[in-house]
Amino acid sequence: MQHFKSYPWLLSLSIIVVSGLLCSCGSVTSPTTSKPSPHTTKIQSPTVNPLTVRAMRVDVGGYQLYMQCMGHGTPTVLFEAGLGEDVSTWDKVQPEVSHFTHTCAYDRANFGQSSQRPTTIKISAQQIAKELHLLLLNGHIPGPYVLVGHSVGGLFMQMYACQYPQEVTGIVLIDSTHPKQAAQLAARLGPEFTREARQSFPAEGMMLAT
Repeated sequence: MQHFKSYPWLLSLSIIVVSGLLCSCGSVTSPTTSKPSPHTTKIQSPTVNPLTVRAMRVDVGGYQLYMQCMGHGTPTVLFEAGLGEDVSTWDKVQPEVSHFTHTCAYDRANFGQSSQRPTTIKISAQQIAKELHLLLLNGHIPGPYVLVGHSVGGLFMQMYACQYPQEVTGIVLIDSTHPKQAAQLAARLGPEFTREARQSFPAEGMMLAT
């Protein structure tokens, strides 16, 4: 069983994340290089001084993912948005957390400022976790990581923790999708739900049991 190191501010992080999500909503708004293409901007925190945002697009195997990082320190807090959302989900959360540690949020492939994923790649939670791993590796983002996932993003963060447990020191789940949620709903609601779910979920990697 994986044991995570306790950080005294983890409860504070949970409170900041939940309160930030309650007052914000996401909106869905690339060059080809194997190296990160960074640029910096300033963002105003709602409570304290402006922060420098380090934004980059990073190659993860022939296509690029967009990531924005703020703050300094360890561990690195990673934010994963919910179904159909992008980094703007965390606009009221990430700056606050960045005042006491390093943080990064990113857009999954096919969303926000990230590239389209090649259609030849089978989409799954495992694939999304692999892409995040490559993003962190090629983007030179140091661990250990505290994973923060909202909705279906919680499913992907759970998968990341299962695939790369040595890199993870904590996890915060906000209204998270359960790993067996789709399969259980399909079993209870029958073939009609299964057909509709297969049309809605694959782009986000929620694969139903066959």
